Amino acid sequence: MNAELTSEPFQVYPNPSSGILNIRLQPEGDIQQTVEVYNHLGQKVESYELSFTKDMPAVEVQLNNLSDGVYFIRVFDGEQVQTRRILLKK
Repeated sequence: MNAELTSEPFQVYPNPSSGILNIRLQPEGDIQQTVEVYNHLGQKVESYELSFTKDMPAVEVQLNNLSDGVYFIRVFDGEQVQTRRILLKK
């Protein structure tokens, strides 16, 4: 399924990824969001402060420095944590 065509409020694509990942939210205005990347052991390996707007809801993140494997992308919006599983395969 193409993630760009879904109505999910938090999308991560492409999956699997070759190291460049798009993170898409559906903000109602301009927001700063903490996005964290965890490895399969639950260790935080990256953290980003990203800006999303209603006109530009997707942000590109480079994961080229990470080894191939399974990772979890976590977003906390102040009320709930949302997590997506991705496969990094370069």
